Parts: sequence; structure tokens; C-alpha cells
Amino acid sequence: MKKKRSKGMQPEPLASGFGTELRRTVRHAGLAACLAATSGLMLSACDAGSGGDNGRTPAEQQAIEDGPMGLVFSYPYNGQQNVTLTSQIAFRTQSAFENDIADAIVLRTASGEIAPDLSINVVQDDNQPNVYRVQTSRPLRGNVTYRLVTTRALQSGDVRYDAGQTLFQFTTAPTPGGPSDGEFRVTEVAPGETNPVTGRTSIFAQFNTLHISLSETIDPSSIVDGETFTVTGPDGDDVDGALIVSGHEIAFDPADNLAPGDYTISLSGDVRSAFGVRQIARADVGHPNRARFR
Repeated sequence: MKKKRSKGMQPEPLASGFGTELRRTVRHAGLAACLAATSGLMLSACDAGSGGDNGRTPAEQQAIEDGPMGLVFSYPYNGQQNVTLTSQIAFRTQSAFENDIADAIVLRTASGEIAPDLSINVVQDDNQPNVYRVQTSRPLRGNVTYRLVTTRALQSGDVRYDAGQTLFQFTTAPTPGGPSDGEFRVTEVAPGETNPVTGRTSIFAQFNTLHISLSETIDPSSIVDGETFTVTGPDGDDVDGALIVSGHEIAFDPADNLAPGDYTISLSGDVRSAFGVRQIARADVGHPNRARFR
């Protein structure tokens, strides 16, 4: 069911802050051609596909296409944003490393420095020798870009990883329980976000739950469906669905599969951080995010 928008307070279209709108074709899912965009943000969508080539998950397929040759899976995937600070880091190669991996892989920050106050231990899985888990001495830091980097050459079957090669990188979510260093702003809208490493845009499908991430913990009382938060369909009506606010994220699950067309996600300037009265940055309420699929 869809509901007419009320005549009261109207939210303004949300912007991701990544740039101007640009539509392009990025991939197919099943038989549907999916259009995507680098930002503005127009989310692209398609009908349900096969779940990736050869039954692989989307994350696995993205790792294969965009990661180093021979790396067939990683979590987080290459370029992933808003990674939980206690996430298990893992990756899978085509075949087990032939070298001793002790001290052969380190975690660096975006600047190239070894991650401060954090040691790691790379453990090979007993049952799947080509699966490796990265144990960390403490939780990751918030709002930090990490890179998993080789310290010396490693051989995996016929694939060679050179010393200093980045296997994959990811950026963590904000630290819970405290304000961010900068403005209270939108950091990501997914699906439909553009991967900062690969330049690819994720596919928005008619059955997807929408996730909007902000730079700080959100005051949940400031998120009111149909007032400070709306998803509007191509007919101008608000889309009905379940709205959940948890930490720095808003999740919206449409009640029904969405019909093809343009969908606009909007936040009003009355959305607040949990740390005092800090309205969402004006730059994030000035332009539309649209979800389109055909």
C-alpha cells in the first residue's frame, strides 16, 4: 500500500554528498539490464537475478572482479564502507599460500602507516586451507580506512602477490557513543552507493531494504515516517514500509515489491544527532536521491 503525503512538514530530498548525478550501465542481473549512477544519488535497480555468476554471492563476485587476481572472496569486500568495528576480517584465495604467512600480511591505514595500537594474526582455516581469518588485538577504530597489505612476495598456485600489494581495503563505521569530528551528515545510501575503490555502483532491486548511514548516532525520536523521513514513488505517493533506526543507520523495508520507476529518499533538516541539537548538515538535504529500476 502507498499513502498520500501529508500537507504538513515536508522533508527535503536527501543528497549523499559524493557529487553530481551521472547515470551509466554497470552490470546485468538475470536478464534485466541495470542502470546505476555515481551519485546525486540515483539508485539503480533491477528484477531479482541469479545471485551472481556461478551461484556466487554479490560480495564474492565483486571481490573476483575488482580485487587482485587470485583473491576470490574477502570480508569486508574491497571498498566496503561502514564496516562494524568488531567485524571478522577474512579472505579466500584460489589456492593456499605456498609460503609461511607469519608476519607476511599487515593492516595499514590509508596513509600507508601500520595501524596504530593494533596487532593482527592471520590464521589459516583447518578445513579450508585457502581461507584465512585476520584476528585483531582489539576492535577497529571508527571512521578509518584500513588496507590489508603484503609485506613480502606470496605465492598462491600460479598467482603471485608482490610485496607491498594491497589485497583489499575498507572503511569502518563511526565509533558508537560519541560525536564525529566533523558535521553530522549522510555518509552512505545503500544499495546504490558508489564503491570509492572500484568506481562500481551497487544494484538497487525492487525487493531491497534501503540503508541510510549518518556520521553520528541518530536521535531516533527525530526520525518520523512521513514527516522527517520519506520514500516517494514515481506517482508522488509515499511508499509504505517498516522503518528502523539503530545507532547511526536508518533502515527502510518497503511493504511491497516496488514497481519500476524513480524513487526519492528524503530527510528533513529536523533530523538530529543523539549528541545535542545538531541538525543534519544542509548539504545533505539539498538534492534528491532517486532509486530507479526497470
